[in-house]
Amino acid sequence: MLNNSLKLCFIALLTLGLAFTTACGGDDDDNNGNNSNPDLNNDNNSNPNNSNPNNSNPNNSNPNNSNPNNSNPNNNTGGETNTFCQENPTAERCTADPAEFAFGAFSNITKFEIAPNSGDDACCFDFDGDQDVDNQLGFLLSIALNPDTPPMMDSVNETIAENIADGTLALILEHDGLTDLSAGGDYTVNFFLGKYDGDDLLINPASFDQGAQPLAYLPGANLTGTDLKAGPGNVMLSLELFGATLDLSVRQARITAEVDEANSSIEDGVTLTTGKLGGLIVINEVVDAINTFADTCECLPLDGKKLIAPDENGSLTCHASVGTNPTHTCDAEEPCGLIASNCLMIPLVATMGDQTVNGQDAISVGATFEAEAVTVAGIAAE
Repeated sequence: MLNNSLKLCFIALLTLGLAFTTACGGDDDDNNGNNSNPDLNNDNNSNPNNSNPNNSNPNNSNPNNSNPNNSNPNNNTGGETNTFCQENPTAERCTADPAEFAFGAFSNITKFEIAPNSGDDACCFDFDGDQDVDNQLGFLLSIALNPDTPPMMDSVNETIAENIADGTLALILEHDGLTDLSAGGDYTVNFFLGKYDGDDLLINPASFDQGAQPLAYLPGANLTGTDLKAGPGNVMLSLELFGATLDLSVRQARITAEVDEANSSIEDGVTLTTGKLGGLIVINEVVDAINTFADTCECLPLDGKKLIAPDENGSLTCHASVGTNPTHTCDAEEPCGLIASNCLMIPLVATMGDQTVNGQDAISVGATFEAEAVTVAGIAAE
């Protein structure tokens, strides 16, 4: 089971699109005045997948792609909350029976690490066009909170590795529309949470929008040779955390990876190496999500107020019941108590945004991953 500290970290990791409810198409959010026509040969390119900025339909050039994900090429997904199937109820995947559906090739993530934001291993993307890697989460996790406490980076990555190894955390990518590894081409990367039944890997049905349509996906995927790039796009998502649902939106989410051709096939799955994932998360949306969770905690005497709210100066502050002289009755070992005991850190983190999305402060995230070719045995029971 994921420990509580890691679950809190996953609030930020949601930018990577690894736990989902809804995904939207192309990303038109304003972000610090990014160059709209970046250098496509730059590894830090903030828009690596669309060499033609005027391309009205970059995500459906493959006629075999069953999930074009962008029925409106002018769609601005900055504030949308509708799922793909709500917008496209008659789409093929939305009406298909997932138990009978012919899915594309799969990859199963076997290694996932939050990356540092500096040094030789700095990763992963340049979101503001300054030619430097943007990964504020990596920076925050690399800070030692006090001289006797090491940075959280290693412990977070170790816990992720343990949960992947024991099957608690299973993350599946579907290469929807990829029909020939040697030919490559344009397609969509879909995301699913997985469950194990013995040695069989199954898709968690909570990953579906309707029918066989995933709730989370990245449009604009392209395989050229062995070079895979997907995104940028927005992913509207929810995370089940401590029994409550935190609703968040990932902005400018993207993936790059290398396909290991010798260990990949359309029939048996796609092996990915040197993978990078990144995105932006709006800080106010994180605060809203935490407040929504806190509203479910009967042990917090909020009296109709929010756990985290701006003070008279506009600075975020925690409710007095969780302040320096707490009056709440939450068990420190239980979820609500964990939120309460960490509340004073949240306003501090909220001041550390390094990007903006539509004028709102956001935190950038970067991580590395590897994935093995896998066949999925079916759909898990609900």
